[in-house]
Amino acid sequence: MGLLADFIVATEEEASAYDGDASFPDTHRLECKGLTELEVGTLYQIVQGQEVGGEDDEIPYEGRVIRVVDGGERLTVEVTPGLIRHLASASDADLDAWSHAWGRTAEIQCSGDEMLPILRELRRLSMLAVSESKSVYLWNCV
Repeated sequence: MGLLADFIVATEEEASAYDGDASFPDTHRLECKGLTELEVGTLYQIVQGQEVGGEDDEIPYEGRVIRVVDGGERLTVEVTPGLIRHLASASDADLDAWSHAWGRTAEIQCSGDEMLPILRELRRLSMLAVSESKSVYLWNCV
């Protein structure tokens, strides 16, 4: 099954209750696999124009943990508002450049073309979060 990763647009209360619920609106959710706060932190560095180093570099990430279940088997983290703002205002050219830079990182290691659809959806969710005065949360399940 692998690591499940859902990005959701929600209030903190809604995000705290979320547990991979199929009943959560598809318009407010992106289901993917393998992304954690480490990869999101790497993306945040990229969109801020910071250098992303090698495998041993520690990626600082400002996301706030709001829920831990079963000793971390399920985890919900708020995506930092700075990343949401960057994504919400990103152009297609920004997304293209960021997807290629993100794909080249030690954490991702794939073609930028593979990451572009994810970034497009994250931009859509970020724009929705801004328009609804909500936030974006990352839910992981091992």
